[in-house]
Amino acid sequence: MEQLKCMPGEVVKAEADYVFPAEKAAKIGHPKLVLTNQRLVWYETGITGKIKNPREYYLSDLYLENDEPQLFVKDSPLTDMVVTFYFIDGQVSFSATMGYKAGLKNLVSHVKNNALSDTKSIKAIVGGAEVLADTVGETINVFKKSLGIRTKRDEINVCRCSSCGASISGKHGDVIKCQYCGAPNRIP
Repeated sequence: MEQLKCMPGEVVKAEADYVFPAEKAAKIGHPKLVLTNQRLVWYETGITGKIKNPREYYLSDLYLENDEPQLFVKDSPLTDMVVTFYFIDGQVSFSATMGYKAGLKNLVSHVKNNALSDTKSIKAIVGGAEVLADTVGETINVFKKSLGIRTKRDEINVCRCSSCGASISGKHGDVIKCQYCGAPNRIP
């Protein structure tokens, strides 16, 4: 069976078998979700054991609130387990059937407890650049506003909660917590 190619300094922290992206129907093959100290990787292997259709998500892009990774777990004894990870540029959900929940629960536990320790130092280094970029962006918006040019940031948008479907409103780019289920949602 082909192995996941890790980057220098990257180590596998947890793996979960037979986990599918929530939007993808089950197919023949062996789907797997792998957590490393740098990224979350989903892939499937065919009959030959070759990795195909890999998708990777960098942990440094996980949305953090009070240094806690934002993810939502929906689980009950009689249904599939669905986990939604909230990244800076969007969200991704994975599901595991009843027989394979333990692997996904273990992976979620690693993300919540210690998988982000290697990425916090990267965020601290980049933090100054993010503040500078925000300041420059706000300065440009002030000039646009003084000239009467409306920005997308000024408009209030309404969308649906990704978890429960409730109406949520806010300014473009804001992350709003749903008042009904508590899931964070980025306003388009």
